[in-house]
Amino acid sequence: MAMITYERIGARLREARERAGLTQEQAARSAGLVREQLSYYENGRREIDLVSLEKLANLYGYAISYFLEEEPSKAGDELALAFR
Repeated sequence: MAMITYERIGARLREARERAGLTQEQAARSAGLVREQLSYYENGRREIDLVSLEKLANLYGYAISYFLEEEPSKAGDELALAFR
């Protein structure tokens, strides 16, 4: 079983933010972060804590598992976006 990397979590965070139509500044402010911190998370340069990940996941309309699973469910993504 392969481990998920910070880079992969970051790529999913960036993709989810872009799908939500938010800038880094807007997303960071809404989640109680600073833009630079979100940038580090999205680039995989820093480990993200579960509280911040949960805030971002809720903001973007995703389950936390989407960011942590090696092969996330695509059906869940479409469902979350449909209900936003």
